[in-house]
Amino acid sequence: MKCKKCKRSFDPNHGNQKFCSQLCSDTFYDDYREDWKKNHPQIEQDYTKGGSRAYNNIQQRCENPNHPSYSNYGGRGIQLRLSKEEFLAIYFGSDTCGLCGQTVNDENRNAKDGRTLDRIDQAKSYEPDNLRILCRSCNASLAYKRRKNRL
Repeated sequence: MKCKKCKRSFDPNHGNQKFCSQLCSDTFYDDYREDWKKNHPQIEQDYTKGGSRAYNNIQQRCENPNHPSYSNYGGRGIQLRLSKEEFLAIYFGSDTCGLCGQTVNDENRNAKDGRTLDRIDQAKSYEPDNLRILCRSCNASLAYKRRKNRL
């Protein structure tokens, strides 16, 4: 049998072995991952920065009646009126907070300066003119003020 990486002949220990050594196996898959990242830069960026995750979470809250937060979103008529591409353009379109002007942190989304998405009018859906980027601390203080005003 020939190794997929170095093309040397070898005797496999078991039927599905494709490489002559662990080193060949590791380098083959490392090369494959690097090639994939080069050919799919936007997907890799979305995944590492959380854009796809944020989009999917919003989609679930708005469209899935079995989601625990559906009653607060889709159950109230809040809809996701953006394609994934439009959403990502808004999500990554600004690196500054829409309230305080501070640069948002993409390395640690849970930090107080982490990137979050805010609906300007809470009664409206997720649509381009109703969304802005905020740092986590500004979004938390807005949420507190909104809850306080409801009481």
